[in-house]
Parts: sequence; structure tokens; C-alpha cells
Amino acid sequence: MSIVDNSSDIRSRLAAAEAALVAIGQRNDPVIERLDIAVLIPAEENATTISEVVRGYRVALPSARIYVYDADSTDGTALMAKEAGAIVRREGSADAGDRIRHMFADVDADVYVLADASGAYDPTAAPRMISRLVERQADMVSGGRITPDKKAFEPTLKLEDACTTSLISQLFKNPFNDMLTGYRVLSKRFVKSFTTPTRGLNAQADLVLHALDLAMTVSEVHTTYSLDPMPAPSQASIAADAWRALTTSARLMRNERPLLVFGLPGLGAGILASVSPSLTETVVLVGISVGLTLTGIVLNEIRRVGRQARREAFNLIESLASRLERLDDTRRRLEEIEASRLRPSALEMRPRSARIN
Repeated sequence: MSIVDNSSDIRSRLAAAEAALVAIGQRNDPVIERLDIAVLIPAEENATTISEVVRGYRVALPSARIYVYDADSTDGTALMAKEAGAIVRREGSADAGDRIRHMFADVDADVYVLADASGAYDPTAAPRMISRLVERQADMVSGGRITPDKKAFEPTLKLEDACTTSLISQLFKNPFNDMLTGYRVLSKRFVKSFTTPTRGLNAQADLVLHALDLAMTVSEVHTTYSLDPMPAPSQASIAADAWRALTTSARLMRNERPLLVFGLPGLGAGILASVSPSLTETVVLVGISVGLTLTGIVLNEIRRVGRQARREAFNLIESLASRLERLDDTRRRLEEIEASRLRPSALEMRPRSARIN
């Protein structure tokens, strides 16, 4: 499937509409100004776009800190990002999942905007996504991609992404139209509880699984997405994509449903052992059955303990709603103290003659 933007007029109208929504008041929401916001941008060989991306987020979120994690680019990406006003950190790993985990561990903020260095996503949508995070008391707001022809972007250009999306939708109640978008707004407790090692999946799939596995409150906001023409896939790339899709699906099932993956073959081996006429075959099949079943039980228990640990870490971190309430309470107390200092006392309000007597 190929989705190509052939209409600059439609693109400009969508951009103008997005800017109009921001101008109505979403970007200037006073709640946003009170939050400590960090924009996280993983980059690799993005010298042609990184300056525009950084400046876009500086305009959309003037009070935010913008971090660019560069994977040792050789085209001057780090220098361009620094000149545009970003805080640049070099990252040795080229794996997107590793970079996301390092960013989450290094940066402390109330709200995190996870963006992309390619310039495909619209920075002016970030205030609207943050407002949604606050209004819904959510922990993740995804930027569902909308192409300029007003069609929702479905990430099925790659078989691997299609299989991942389909499997996650089957395993969980999936609330997202666009599961694998690279544009997200996250709460602090989401970020700081995201301590699991990589599942060997798409980095965005790991984020979605973390939210769904802990039953977090999530939401989605449609955002414009600029698409480049996709080259026609070769037979070799199709075969490689099919193999990755198969291995990714197997890893996903093993990680999320280990008892099912290992228990069913174990049960099958046990049934075969019960009807086998050969003692040797029976012993072998019983051993296989017991081994597979125990493997499923152990992996399922490891998954349960890991999820419980992540849930405890999630619950220990103050929610964004609680932090805003605490900030409001502190502000009210300070205003009351200031008002009491400016208010004249009862003695000062009495006539001077009465005070002398």
C-alpha cells in the first residue's frame, strides 16, 4: 500500500486548521505553562530535518526542554540540533528501543513528549495532546496519524508492523486506531515505570504493551502526518519482512501468553504419550510434555512477578492530576499568606485616639 501526498493545497489547509486550533487557546493553556515538559527526540542521520523539528517544538512549547539523543550520526545532526536550541546527548546504541529507555532514565519531568527527528509529525499538535493528557488524567496520549487526504494512516506498509498490530489487538482490548505511531505524550509515572527489557519488538509496540498490560488510562488525538513516497518493495525485502513478521509474532506470543504457547504442545505430547504403544516413545513424550508444561508455568510466573513489580513502581509515582492539585493548593496557600500580609490588622484599623487610650 502506498499513500502519497500529491496536493500541497490540502496540506497547507490542514496545517492552517491545526494552527487555528492552537490559536483558540490550547497552546496557551495555563496548565501547560505550569508543567515541567521534556521533548525527547531520538535522531540518527537527520541533519536535513532536525533544526526545523527542534525549532517547531520550541515555538509550540516555549517552556519545554528539548532533548535530542543522537546515535553517533556522521552528518552533523548533533551540531545542527544544538544550534537550534536543543540539549544534545550522544547515544552509542543505534537501537531505537535502547535510546528510548536511556532517555526515560536520564530525563526527569512531569510530562514527556516523544517525537521524531524526521519532521513527519506536526509539533503544533503537542499542546493539544498534553491538554488531553491532563483532561483525561491519562498516562499516554498517542498521536494518531492522519495523511493530508484525510485518511487515517494504517501502519500496514510492512508485514511485521501489520502482524504486531493484529496480535496486540487480539491479546488486549486495543483502544488505538494507530498503534505504532512515533508521536506520544506520556506521564512521569508511565516513563519511570517503563523498566522492562526489550521484548524484541518494535519500540512503539513495547510502549503500547506497557500501557495495556498495566491497564493505564490512554487516549488518542489525530495529528497530521507528512508521508514521503514509498519505494516499491523487492522480493528480497518481502521475504525478509515475512521472516521478521514470523519471529516477531512468535516472540510476542511467548512473552505475553507463555502458558498457552508451551502448555498446548505439552498437553499434546501428553495425549500422544497416553496412546503410544512403545515404552520408549511414551517416556520421551512424557518428558517433553512435563518439560514444556513446566517451562510455560515458570515463564508465566516470571511475567506475573514482573508485571506486579512494574505496577508497584507505577503506583509509587505521583500522578499528574495529584501533582497539579498539590501545585494549586500550594499556590492558594501562598496567595492567602500574601493577602494576610497586605491586609491591615485590627489594631491598625482603629482610630489613633482609641489606640492611645
